[in-house]
Amino acid sequence: MSKQTDLINIPDAITVSGSNVGIGTSSPSARLSITNSSVGDIITATGANGTDLRIGNHASNNGGIYINSQAASDDLRLQTQGSTRMTIDSSGNVLVGTTNTTLWTATSGGGILARPNSSTVIARESTNATQPLLILNETGLDGTLQEFRKDGSAVGIIGTSFGDITIGGKSGLRFDTDSSQYVIPYNVTDNAHTTTVDLGTTDRRFKDLYLSGGVYLGGTVAANKLDDYEEGLHTYTLTGANSGSATIPIRSGYTKLAYTKIGRMVTITGKIETSGSHSTSGALRLSLPFTAANLSDAAGIASGSCFIYRTSQSIYDNPVILPSTSSPYGEFYYNTTSGDVATIQANNTDAQFEILVSFSYFTNA
Repeated sequence: MSKQTDLINIPDAITVSGSNVGIGTSSPSARLSITNSSVGDIITATGANGTDLRIGNHASNNGGIYINSQAASDDLRLQTQGSTRMTIDSSGNVLVGTTNTTLWTATSGGGILARPNSSTVIARESTNATQPLLILNETGLDGTLQEFRKDGSAVGIIGTSFGDITIGGKSGLRFDTDSSQYVIPYNVTDNAHTTTVDLGTTDRRFKDLYLSGGVYLGGTVAANKLDDYEEGLHTYTLTGANSGSATIPIRSGYTKLAYTKIGRMVTITGKIETSGSHSTSGALRLSLPFTAANLSDAAGIASGSCFIYRTSQSIYDNPVILPSTSSPYGEFYYNTTSGDVATIQANNTDAQFEILVSFSYFTNA
């Protein structure tokens, strides 16, 4: 046979037409054409262990094909350049890029392992920290990147909205991907903003919340911002207003005052007791943990009362402490017998001078 048109025909078996060979067909359209008019095997390959490979028409799939590795413990493998690239083993596991059926325990290597009725594993031995393990690329409109289901019903979504990543369901989060850098509550199921998401419940609460800024309570303007909470013990000093005055000795066990700062309001409580003689003079001053705010109309600096007791003199009438707006200290005032207001003098304190204080004031920050 020297021409492409030469024809060899073995009836009901093989047809050779030019460079094409037909089995079960008298008009082969490709180098090898195999036709089977009934359901069943088209090609079988037999090795030492019997029928190892079957390719045929699938009866339940309207002519769909099947490729069957017949041996009970053998795998079906796809190879390139002599290396296995994909495996379907006898247990139904599908392995791509690996032959390791326990890929989830591997400390090196990579691939994809899909196990029936078990987990699907994607692993990679990373050689480039900037290369992601998995890329999901949604082109066109925003939408769902991944949907999670339980018993057929959706329970969560990872998607995009306004070009941002969203995670959750009816209660979810939207993560801003531009320079605004915010995280907001988001109804991912309905792809809409929401203001009805709570953080925790009455009996399911978070433990600690660490913030470097503040919290807006009940509104979004500056007056609603709570940006500080602090409590502790203030080691105070008593001095006189006159320049160069020494500090007044304080009795051991009474050297600290408790304070609580909520936002801009500071509350001071405790007991002061002096001890020993001194040469301090001028108006009696008590150091404070924070300087008082200089607000208009003297708002915020008015102080609560205190109780002062001295065994060597009478009790001061209506004593109060007035914080300074220039430095962190307060001066003590009282009503004189003539009805005037005067400062308590440091040189009037002695070893038995006692002050009970409980007062509040505002700071600038």
